[in-house]
Amino acid sequence: MGILKWFKLHKHLGEIRDLKDKVASLNEEITGLKMHLQDQKPRPHYIVEQLIIEKYEVHNSFGALGIKELQGTLNIGANYGGELPEDLGEIMKMKEKEVNKAKQWEEQESSPQDMPKVNIKAKEK
Repeated sequence: MGILKWFKLHKHLGEIRDLKDKVASLNEEITGLKMHLQDQKPRPHYIVEQLIIEKYEVHNSFGALGIKELQGTLNIGANYGGELPEDLGEIMKMKEKEVNKAKQWEEQESSPQDMPKVNIKAKEK
């Protein structure tokens, strides 16, 4: 066996010995922890069926807070989206045109010319 192989084998044997020592110390630590757990008394379990709070106070100090920078959006109420689209003006104009067309169509459909004429007279005594 060459000297180089002997040094490599000796190095590996030293590493194996170190690993065995670490495993043995970890086993000792585990057994010590198991003994410690067995020595402890079991904690009692409590079941709370009802909790009554007689007085609840909330103290906030928002008045003492300072604002260095304010950015973003303020959402009040139901918000179903994020930011508004950039072409919102164009969209609103298109919707307004559609609404106006619908109103004109309704006016044409219910014009007084198409309605039947009704004469109502009071009953004579």
